[in-house]
Amino acid sequence: MSADHPARPDVPPQRRRPPWTAVSVAAAAVVGLAAVGAAPAQARTDVERVQVPFGRFYDNLVTGGDGLDTDLLLFAGVTVEDVCRFSDIDEVALRTRTTGTPPEPGATQDVAVDDQVRLTLYDGDGLSVPELLDSVCPGVLFAGESVEPLASGEGLLRLRESATWVAGDDGPVRVGRETNSATGTVVTGSGERLVVRARSTVTFEPEPVVQETVVEVLNR
Repeated sequence: MSADHPARPDVPPQRRRPPWTAVSVAAAAVVGLAAVGAAPAQARTDVERVQVPFGRFYDNLVTGGDGLDTDLLLFAGVTVEDVCRFSDIDEVALRTRTTGTPPEPGATQDVAVDDQVRLTLYDGDGLSVPELLDSVCPGVLFAGESVEPLASGEGLLRLRESATWVAGDDGPVRVGRETNSATGTVVTGSGERLVVRARSTVTFEPEPVVQETVVEVLNR
């Protein structure tokens, strides 16, 4: 990737709403949760377990971090090409616990994932994940191009999310908080094994806002 990409927008990092949010990869899962976990009246609690396409990605530029390698990008459950095409996303076991009847105000929902997925580490050349996707997706979609990773492997993707439906100006809205992480081992083309760890926190206000996203190589 060349260095002549457009500069990052001058927006406070903690409030940036990138076009490719962490939630967008799992849109089918998140949007479908109200239907999957909807409980009958009398505020009953239902628990559902379903297999859904699911992915997350991480970098050190969206929210920043002292001493972190700003070129590292980690994709969990997807590759860059998968995100561009919105296809071939890994399936995970997603558990939901819903109390009440979404989207009625007062209904709540807890979501959990603990599953093995593909991990792909990239050199972003100073780009954040949203900037990289904006840069390469046209070539992936229209010219069949691919993005060479630094290393690939697999690891554990964990997610915990708690949400509540509240009354809004235009009807009920879903607000809450998600924390997720990916940990595992990836292997470079030369055979070097890298232990990677990443995490992120997203709040829904109700639009998703990335509060923190970090990726590290622990044995480099």
